[in-house]
Amino acid sequence: MAVNEFDEFRKQYEKTFIRIKFENTNVYKVVNILACISDDEKNPYFVIHNPEIGQCAIKWNDTRQSLDYSFPKVGLFNHKHGFLLFHRFPERQWKRGITSANSHIGNPLWSIYTRIPDYRRLNFEFPSITYSVLESAFHGYYPTNIDDAIYEIESESICGVCINGTFGITKNPMLQKEYLFWKSLSIIGTVDVRTRTIEVIEPVFRQEVQDFLKRKQEFDWKLR
Repeated sequence: MAVNEFDEFRKQYEKTFIRIKFENTNVYKVVNILACISDDEKNPYFVIHNPEIGQCAIKWNDTRQSLDYSFPKVGLFNHKHGFLLFHRFPERQWKRGITSANSHIGNPLWSIYTRIPDYRRLNFEFPSITYSVLESAFHGYYPTNIDDAIYEIESESICGVCINGTFGITKNPMLQKEYLFWKSLSIIGTVDVRTRTIEVIEPVFRQEVQDFLKRKQEFDWKLR
């Protein structure tokens, strides 16, 4: 193994997050590359940390095929009591692993949290690049349809759920029987469960929402 190859790895991934598939499992885990050490040119290693396994050293030659350098998909993803937004900056930085220099976690719901009674009980963490946030972003769970999303909001007492990487639904702090319809970071409409209608208040998004309902086969939900 050429030393230069490991040196390039150090420059691009040290102090960043990547994923590793460990020998005893077929699942990739998010890890933080703490340090890359090449004292022994024939067998350099790097030190990682993960909350489940703690800190450990891994030999470079034994793990190169188990490393995953991919990023989560850009867009909304569900996490704990609501949904977050994963966003990437233009790749002008040298670092190629996930870091605050090239990625950002946004929380669309902060603007409405303080209007929800006893909102502090939700204990929603300040959005940042952490192990748990990245695991949620990579797994990308979404409810099957709008009804399932609303059921999750009500049954689990959470603020909101994103239906895919673009659209989400949250409670309306001002009207308990109404829900807000989101596109990324913005509220673009309201959802009325009684009449099964979605009112798009931003006309420019109406066709996009209509296409979404058609793709999801949400034929009993209508736009107004």
